[in-house]
Amino acid sequence: MALPVPQNVDPGLLDDFILEFEEAYVFCENKLVELEKSPGDQDMINQLFRSVHTVKGNLTFIAFESAIPLLQSVEDVLTGIRSNDFPFTSSISDVVLLSLDKTKAMIDELGGHGDSGLTVEIIAHISQLISRIASASERERDAFIQAAIIELDPTTMVHRLAKPEEAVAEPPESEFTDSRILKALTNYNVTIDEDLLFFIKLMHPLEHRSSYWAGRSLRLLMLALGMNRAAGNSVDARQLAAAVLMHDISMAFLPTEILHKKGPLTQDERMIIQQHAHSSNELLLRMQQWDLAARMVQEHHERSDGEGYPAGLKEDEICDGAKILSIIDAYDAITHERAHTTKVKRPFIRAVLEINSQSGAQFSPKWIEIFNVIVKKLHQLKLV
Repeated sequence: MALPVPQNVDPGLLDDFILEFEEAYVFCENKLVELEKSPGDQDMINQLFRSVHTVKGNLTFIAFESAIPLLQSVEDVLTGIRSNDFPFTSSISDVVLLSLDKTKAMIDELGGHGDSGLTVEIIAHISQLISRIASASERERDAFIQAAIIELDPTTMVHRLAKPEEAVAEPPESEFTDSRILKALTNYNVTIDEDLLFFIKLMHPLEHRSSYWAGRSLRLLMLALGMNRAAGNSVDARQLAAAVLMHDISMAFLPTEILHKKGPLTQDERMIIQQHAHSSNELLLRMQQWDLAARMVQEHHERSDGEGYPAGLKEDEICDGAKILSIIDAYDAITHERAHTTKVKRPFIRAVLEINSQSGAQFSPKWIEIFNVIVKKLHQLKLV
């Protein structure tokens, strides 16, 4: 272990500590999800602070001093929020969650499970960055938040980026190529015909229409086909591939001022966007052999609890292809929701947590379980 190990700790005490930490970890995860919906809820902020403070105190009790600075820096940030020095934001939520995840990795290592890859020096560096979030000026704070997120999870850094408003004049280099998509289809035994080749060609102008979509088609295709294979290919893979490639094609015809709008949408704008599923469905229906794909596209914004659109279908009424598409579409939207404004994607762990929080409500519990397995594998391979 690279970190100094507590000496002469009673094994029973250590087991109790690990069990209590696991409970606190889940509690904090849930509070962070709730706080993103109600960021001004001081009671939840206080509960989160107390939970982090208790874990820090328990670390002192078992003499695991190496892990304390990281949680102390998180406390510094939460103290600033409690004092109304600055607001709770989704970016700060990511800092807290990733810090807890690093703490979990250290505790797992302490218990003989895995290697956290952390040293005292690395922890000190990250802790200093997080503490600077609390002490920084309003103008500087975002820079320290982004720096802390990248240090905690380097996979969140966006290497190739263009501003949305620049996308039409000078499209960003797309992360996908036809050959990579064709290879993915071949690997999943999808028969490629003229229609699928046409759909792939349509991805170029679609992804160039807005830099938010760069590389999205390939990421979604890998997730969808991977989930389907894990479920024994219960959905026609060809139809699923077509649905993935075509489900947002009508979005390319929306005004860029709506596509790139940073503030909340008006009711009229929301209605315009919600029409895209039906429009894409209509295009596929005209091509005769894609009826199943058309249904997947039509239903991919339905919800298991019946609160979706356009028809308000419930779990048993929604086709499996649409259930897959709904999950992966939301996951990609969460991970890339602010990548083109902050140059930092949302952390993997945060996106998976948010998706799982909607199991049984927005998403099918059966397909969430399959998603959890596949997205972890693809993330480890840096494919999503």
